[in-house]
Amino acid sequence: MIHPHADDWDQHWAEFGAASEAGPTPKYRRRLILSILAADPPARLLEIGSGTGEFAEDFCARYPSSGYLGLELSRTGVEF
Repeated sequence: MIHPHADDWDQHWAEFGAASEAGPTPKYRRRLILSILAADPPARLLEIGSGTGEFAEDFCARYPSSGYLGLELSRTGVEF
């Protein structure tokens, strides 16, 4: 049972998943993070709260020789 005050990320991704990833904010955030990483590309990256995997796709395409591990508690987010 989910605590009544806990975040329900399955519900979040089910209701807002497509809209939240399509907006300008996540795209800007990904661009900003990737530009910071460009100065010293990581050998490995751990993303906690990887959502629907949009950042993972961009990161792995840009740094195919880097290891990537994304952790996401929401089954719905992972399924997207």
